[in-house]
Amino acid sequence: MPGLRVLAWLLAAILLATPVAAQNRATTGEITGLLEDATGGVLPGATVTVVNLDNGLIRTAVSDSAGVYHVMLLPPGRYDVRAELAGFGAGALDDVTLTVGASRTINFRLTLAGVAEEVTVTATTSAVETTTDTSDVTLDG
Repeated sequence: MPGLRVLAWLLAAILLATPVAAQNRATTGEITGLLEDATGGVLPGATVTVVNLDNGLIRTAVSDSAGVYHVMLLPPGRYDVRAELAGFGAGALDDVTLTVGASRTINFRLTLAGVAEEVTVTATTSAVETTTDTSDVTLDG
């Protein structure tokens, strides 16, 4: 009956893991949200950085294909939250208070970054003869 033994081990693992998961939810919080562009289109692949102002803890998450991000198991405290994606201006919300068991939803609407334009000017000059003092002049007479 190896199958029954495996089933018993799986059941035991689930039962033991449940209090741990419940305990983590009871002592931490989470920050989650949606990232969109100015037109309401979702922004997958954006990086969200959460910094605990009380102890310096830094956590990051990346938005999924639906533009949703989750930063879980955060200790209670005050946080700065920043969202970034290449080609877009960053979004930030400072001093967010997170309490035990709280799930804070922070949505970001990022706008396109200003286009940086670089102009390179290349000038060519004709060679100047510096070894003789002659000049070419044509006079019509």
